[in-house]
Amino acid sequence: MKKTILIFLALIFISLFLGCSEDVVSSSGEFRATRCAVDEWNGHSPKRIVFDEVGDAYVLDDFSTVYHYRRDPSRLCAFELARDGESFGAIHLSGFADEIEHYGNSLYYFDGISLRRAFDDSFDCSLANVYFDIDGGNIFTGSNMGLDMLKLTAEGCVSENKEFPGNLRIHALAASSGKVATVESVTGTGENPSRLVVYSTSSSIPYRHALSDIEESETYFCSATRLRFFNSGILLFDKECEKLGVFDREGYFINALNLRELGIRSPKDMAVFENEVYFLTETSMILTYRLDLADLLR
Repeated sequence: MKKTILIFLALIFISLFLGCSEDVVSSSGEFRATRCAVDEWNGHSPKRIVFDEVGDAYVLDDFSTVYHYRRDPSRLCAFELARDGESFGAIHLSGFADEIEHYGNSLYYFDGISLRRAFDDSFDCSLANVYFDIDGGNIFTGSNMGLDMLKLTAEGCVSENKEFPGNLRIHALAASSGKVATVESVTGTGENPSRLVVYSTSSSIPYRHALSDIEESETYFCSATRLRFFNSGILLFDKECEKLGVFDREGYFINALNLRELGIRSPKDMAVFENEVYFLTETSMILTYRLDLADLLR
């Protein structure tokens, strides 16, 4: 039976370009929720979402199938299932897949042992942990052993022997334009995140910022489900506490949003395209969340 996929979309724009018609369903201060048009969902329970360079969406379900949705450029927020050939937008991966990323013209996934590339059975890159991101031809991986960098090759990967000084056990990571952001703790992923760190591939001096261990603090996070760069900063999605942390590109704290207060219920994953932020869940409505970039980064 067909299900409807819910993608919560937070659009963060620099100008006042947003003067289009909206169907507002939730509002909290300067932040408001609107419905967004997304095509039908034919998969099992969705669990991961990523975007490619043109803003098309790829959604992984729990049966290791990815569904490709094309962005409709004529509308502010609309996606249609890519019904190419007989696939009906479905990309069937070889074996188990827990994480996906899109880089260049390819879709990559982690199968529990190695990083694989869709439609290329010869590609194989052994990884120590599920946390990974790809940027500038490099693969960045994080684990209880710290942060590592590998060189992406046509057949897989090779070690770069790059050292990132002082990194701890990593909960989540993201890479963009020569920077790598990590959420870390002292004793591992069973502990609440204790700091956000931004490393540079061209410098040995990272920016380190403590996260609070006091629950009432804005910089307290129960978990680090997903970390993403956007055009103007870094976003930390905390699934357990249903919270979104906003930081600048050097990791300095800016704001924290309570997603439940914005009407975002039980989000599963977060993805970013330019200054647009999407939250994936499994209810019956498509909501769009717009945040004013000037207010967030003032």
